[in-house]
Amino acid sequence: MKKISSPEFNSWTRLALIASSLTLQALTPVFAIELAEKPAAIETLPSGIGQNTFDPAIGMGIEDPLKTPLPLPLNVSAPLREDSLPVTTSVTPTKVGVQSSNLLDSGFRRNDEPEQLPSPASQNNALTSSNIRSGVKASRKRKSALRKKFASKNIALGQLKEMLKVTKERKDIPSDWIKKMQEENAKAAPEVQRLRDAVENLGFDKVALNRKIVAEHNDHYTVKVPDGLITDQAQSGRCWIFAGLNAIRSHLLVEKKLPKDFEFSENYIYFFSMLEQSNSYMEKTLRLTLAQMAGADIPEQTFRGLITPMDKIGDGGWFNWFQFLVSKYGLIPKRMMSNTASSQNSARLGSELQSSLSLYASELMNLMRQKPSVDTAKKAAEIKERARTRIWKILSTHLGTPPKEFEFRQDAKVEKPEEVSKIPATITRYTPLEFSKDFIQFNPADYVTATNYSRKENGKVYEVENSAIGFSEPGEPAFNHRFIQTGAERMAELVAASINAGHPVWFGSQMGRDTDNATGIMHPDIYDRKNVYGFSDAEKKETISRDAATYLGLRELNHAMAFTGYDRPDEKAPLVKFRVENSWGDTVGTKGIYHMYLDWFKENVYQVIVHKKFLSNFEKKAWDGKAKKLKDWDDVL
Repeated sequence: MKKISSPEFNSWTRLALIASSLTLQALTPVFAIELAEKPAAIETLPSGIGQNTFDPAIGMGIEDPLKTPLPLPLNVSAPLREDSLPVTTSVTPTKVGVQSSNLLDSGFRRNDEPEQLPSPASQNNALTSSNIRSGVKASRKRKSALRKKFASKNIALGQLKEMLKVTKERKDIPSDWIKKMQEENAKAAPEVQRLRDAVENLGFDKVALNRKIVAEHNDHYTVKVPDGLITDQAQSGRCWIFAGLNAIRSHLLVEKKLPKDFEFSENYIYFFSMLEQSNSYMEKTLRLTLAQMAGADIPEQTFRGLITPMDKIGDGGWFNWFQFLVSKYGLIPKRMMSNTASSQNSARLGSELQSSLSLYASELMNLMRQKPSVDTAKKAAEIKERARTRIWKILSTHLGTPPKEFEFRQDAKVEKPEEVSKIPATITRYTPLEFSKDFIQFNPADYVTATNYSRKENGKVYEVENSAIGFSEPGEPAFNHRFIQTGAERMAELVAASINAGHPVWFGSQMGRDTDNATGIMHPDIYDRKNVYGFSDAEKKETISRDAATYLGLRELNHAMAFTGYDRPDEKAPLVKFRVENSWGDTVGTKGIYHMYLDWFKENVYQVIVHKKFLSNFEKKAWDGKAKKLKDWDDVL
């Protein structure tokens, strides 16, 4: 524990820190009252350790199933954004050769750098008799107001003191409680003990599987689009790429423009995903470094958090990233750039890229030690160009070199396969962009993200600023994460309308908790947790809301797949389930197909991608209008 002890921390600052360390926000003002006369030493807890393993098992950036932060989501971390740099609007440049005080403890301070004095602002915060008197008066007023507030709620101050007392107590796990639980386990009903033994030997999934739901399940669908070959993202987090390409392919199968065994190159999109993420990191780190050298007031911890590359690049992504990449680089057949060992198991590639980007950041920091000159920006740009060249070499070694153009062959349909036939063929030479625009005719800007986020207003459009994977060309769409909040029921309607018209649907959801990979069934009650764990009747009634589960991270956007059908035997009744094309190979689910029931959809699907022609007039008008800007990915959920 590190104690904070400084004359700059007056009693009111202490109170604020103590109050903020307590999680009961509703009681924070009361804590302040109790502690007003007794400022204590402040202890800061060490921050947790987080490691990006860069070994995602399933997509959208979760490294290890159900990894982290939204996002971004997805653990998808948004690239460093220019607007996130805490550069003050009024910057006072330091003297030439004198570094700002932000790096005093970072090892970058030069021997000749003068020691920094406290700023006038910090001196004004020092304890004075005037400050104390004014603080006491303010405290009395707050006490009076709080007493009236809590009196109106029939909460006695004595009760609040008891609650405060509990928060101060630190209780361990009593040995008597351990003995009690051991005795209860020994007295457990025979059926509960048998279930526990079975879980130990067979695993939770097999034992807890709800046999009633499995028995009532079927693999039938009233509407579905054609399937191509089931794809496999292997040990990588590229689900968002696979889902996007699979959805495009299925629509082309509907139009009979491609054979059933055709597959797009996921590796091609992945190559440019890693290149764009690396370039975004390099560009924003360069701007950050130059701003720091110019005297911007960036605290050292903030600077370090922004400049480290370890959480800035990864396999995961969003559909708006897919839109950006296809719009800029086009598409190619898989045979032109097949998967490699590193694309299917990306851990080594990730560590090599992060090492190279760390070298880049180190070179920029070395530049910061030097005396600024008219050539400083030029030197920084040269460092970036060398780093970008290194990244290209690493990517092309691990993933192959993207082709500039290729030949695409189309064979005529054989009318009578049992007879000898002449099969005319057409061979066309395309660039990747020509193939995407002229043959595939996929326009990324035609697609809209509809969402079911608990804390957003239905019918409103939102946009996360600077959330694109890269920088757009002048006049081109930015492809930020832009979405219209519709709610679950409307999302289901949009999915059905899209599939009816032969358009599969990319979607992002929570994946893992209520999904049986052996059968492919996605149902909120697929596992009978309450009986397997031997919960009491009271415990069985305890539930958590979707909003709370999302807020606490139990549910998060961590995997992308494609809807390719739905089941509605009774047109007057709600949908029963959706047909899902996953990208985990054909050994899971029903030969790679999963079955999502409507209740699971409502709880776990956060966004779907549909063509804008399926929106209502009201939704189109909202989409074409002005979006509410969100500053950060955290604002989405």
